Amino acid sequence: MTILDTSAAVDEFVAGNPLTAVAFLDNDHDDRWSAYNSVALKKRHTLSFVAVLNADWAPNSPALVLHRNFDEQKVVYDGEFSTEPVALWISRSLIPTLGEISVETYPKYMAADLNVLGYLFVDPNDALTGTFLKDLEPILVPYKNDFVVAWINNNKYAQQATRLGLSSKIPSLALDIPEDGTRFVFPEDKPMTLESLAEWFAKYKAGNLAPYVKSEAVPESNDSPVTVVVAHSFKEIVYDATKDVLVEFYAPWCGHCKNLAPIWEELGAVFQDIPSVIIAKIDATANDVSPKLNIRGFPTILYFPANHKDSPLEYQGPRSLEDLVQFVTSHANTEFEAPALAKDEDEDEDEDEDEDEDEEDEGHDHNHDHDHDHDHGHGHAQDHGRHEKDEL
Repeated sequence: MTILDTSAAVDEFVAGNPLTAVAFLDNDHDDRWSAYNSVALKKRHTLSFVAVLNADWAPNSPALVLHRNFDEQKVVYDGEFSTEPVALWISRSLIPTLGEISVETYPKYMAADLNVLGYLFVDPNDALTGTFLKDLEPILVPYKNDFVVAWINNNKYAQQATRLGLSSKIPSLALDIPEDGTRFVFPEDKPMTLESLAEWFAKYKAGNLAPYVKSEAVPESNDSPVTVVVAHSFKEIVYDATKDVLVEFYAPWCGHCKNLAPIWEELGAVFQDIPSVIIAKIDATANDVSPKLNIRGFPTILYFPANHKDSPLEYQGPRSLEDLVQFVTSHANTEFEAPALAKDEDEDEDEDEDEDEDEEDEGHDHNHDHDHDHDHGHGHAQDHGRHEKDEL
């Protein structure tokens, strides 16, 4: 941090450092100084920090001004002068009205903890793109407290468009609310013009837009042992307060999910005649899933007990039929008679042979590992034979 004592010195410093925060403080030892110094240490690689102490020419203390080389070039802080609010305000003030989001700038956008972030997919090589972005910027200014829009190179990050529910058509736009995964998509069958965007933004602010939900069609028939859930039916089925619901979040390409599939069908059959228990599955690549569920890999198995849906339990044990049945039975909030698992003749014969061997080799250890798809000593469910989702 740089301490300056004259207006001329501040002006000269700001002229040579296009991103500079200037704080006007009473001294260098009170809580405001500590807060500002803490922010300066944390963000010293992002911008420059200046402190002016007890200057009679300065604004009323404490005051904080951010000088920047884009948009409104001088912005004044009017919030609580403590560490977290000041740090967040600076992070958000470093976000332009319409900037580019890329691998390099993405951390800056995430640090700003934006409530709503819009992704505008364009082709920067198109001769008309530059003019379009320049003309769009003043339309966005009135909404700076409602959302921030950033343009993104569709040639590099088309997969991000797919994640947001967009096709390959450009330009395209989606507003994303990171906290709960809600998205609003500009209609791709409608021409994107400055006028149509202005109208769409106004509808969003007024609360007159319906959120976009990526979902497969709700099955016409759903009477198989395993209930198929899609985004449009998730709330109705999984959050039914009268049901204990075990859900597998899977991906069609996931090998571990394919291995689990026949066991999952057996599990569904075990509980099929118990009306208070639902064994379900959802393709998490074809349906939107709330970020709050933290689905980081496949398969992920979550249990939503009856009357206690806010804190689902993640199953991290062996994926055998017996273990899964025991898990459902022991964690259920509804009352039912525990189902009995049928044993086939081969299993009975194997057990008889094992007993004979134990009698013959008494005193020897015949403890064998079960053939479960998991790694011993390697941590959590991600290591239980689970594919991690690609992070974009």
